[in-house]
Amino acid sequence: MKFSYGVYDVMMKSFIIYNGNFVVTMGENDKSSAAEIDPKKFPKESTYEVELFNSIAGAPGILKLSFPTKQKWLWKSVWPILILSILLCTLILACFSYVIYVVFRQKNYRK
Repeated sequence: MKFSYGVYDVMMKSFIIYNGNFVVTMGENDKSSAAEIDPKKFPKESTYEVELFNSIAGAPGILKLSFPTKQKWLWKSVWPILILSILLCTLILACFSYVIYVVFRQKNYRK
């Protein structure tokens, strides 16, 4: 499954590392190896976070991990089981309906 990760600096309120690329500026020289960070890569509903180097003063950074294709991957893994379940439930209902039909037909035949 595809994923994105980054180390978020709490003090600077920006990413330091994004998908293995350094994204920091030091003085006037830009030392980044990635051009831009796409903020859509870290939607709140699919982001997992953990504080790094937690101390009394608080964590200086947060490791963020995002799975942008998580929902697609889940549906892809559940789809075959869902179709099979619907098919088997339909078969069971059809058999049950046939049994009820036969029972009522036999009951009417005896009268």
